[in-house]
Amino acid sequence: MSLVSTVIALGPRRWAFLARVAATAVVVEPVVRLLPLRTAARLAGARLELDATVAGRDAWPELAPADRERCALALRVLGRRPFRATCLRRALVLATLLRRHRPALRVGVTKSRGTVAAHAWLELAGATLDPEAAQYRGLAPVRAAAADR
Repeated sequence: MSLVSTVIALGPRRWAFLARVAATAVVVEPVVRLLPLRTAARLAGARLELDATVAGRDAWPELAPADRERCALALRVLGRRPFRATCLRRALVLATLLRRHRPALRVGVTKSRGTVAAHAWLELAGATLDPEAAQYRGLAPVRAAAADR
C-alpha cells in the first residue's frame, strides 16, 4: 500500500491529528535549536529530570488505547521525511501529546567501543516510553565542590 493510500485510509479525524503532529514537529525544531533544554521540555509539557535513574518498566501498556494509537501514529510520521526526527524531537512531540500525564524528559549517555552516544526519552510515572532507554545512564548535574565555591 502506498503512503498516499495509507493516509487516505486513516480518515479525516486522523488527518487532523497528523496535521497537528506535523505542525508540532515544525515548532519543536527552532525550540530545540534556540532554547535551553529545560525550557524546551517545559514548553512541550514535560519536566526535565536530570539524575542517574533509568526507568525499569515499560509505560506503553499503562497508556490508554487511544493514547497508544496516537503516539504510535505520531512516531510513524516523525520517522518519515521530511521529519526524520531525532530522539529529542520525538520525545518533545510525544510530550505535547501526553501533557496531561505529566511526562518527564530524560537524557542519558552510553559508551560503546570507545564512542559516547546520547539519547533522550520520555517517562510517565517512572516508566519509560522508549525501550532503548535501558541502554543509557541518565545524566545528572555536576555539583561544584565546596572548595570551588
